[in-house]
Amino acid sequence: MRMKEDLYNTCLAIAIKAHLGQFRHDGKTPYIKHPIEVAGMFDDWIFKAKAILHDAIEDGGDNGVDKHYILSELHKADKDSLFGAEIIDIVWAVVMLSRKKDEHYLDYVKGLWVHSLERFKIADITCNLADSPSDSQKRKYKKAMKILLTP
Repeated sequence: MRMKEDLYNTCLAIAIKAHLGQFRHDGKTPYIKHPIEVAGMFDDWIFKAKAILHDAIEDGGDNGVDKHYILSELHKADKDSLFGAEIIDIVWAVVMLSRKKDEHYLDYVKGLWVHSLERFKIADITCNLADSPSDSQKRKYKKAMKILLTP
């Protein structure tokens, strides 16, 4: 279990770099608080690792964080090659959890359900709803949750 916890801590360090200098909508709360809260909704360390990085590519700003950087950093941390499959799975999940620039939000949400990543978006939305969302965000999240909770 300690090794998986180490993998999570590596992912946390990557997320911290990705969100350095970013703040939540209130302009005061460091953005990293959000991925930490989403990760805290999971017990499994691999799920926590995916969750901590869920916004790293999409919202990571100009901190040089992309899927290649994430993969590189995870491989550096995995000196004994114990997590090969898990690392690939984490990077794949993080890429799939990243909404593409011109992708319609609800199409993106439908894709998460297709790829069995809905639990991460549900956790993400749950945390976002606790963060004083606007009325338009609430409407968007309501539509998304309907898609995510309907098999």
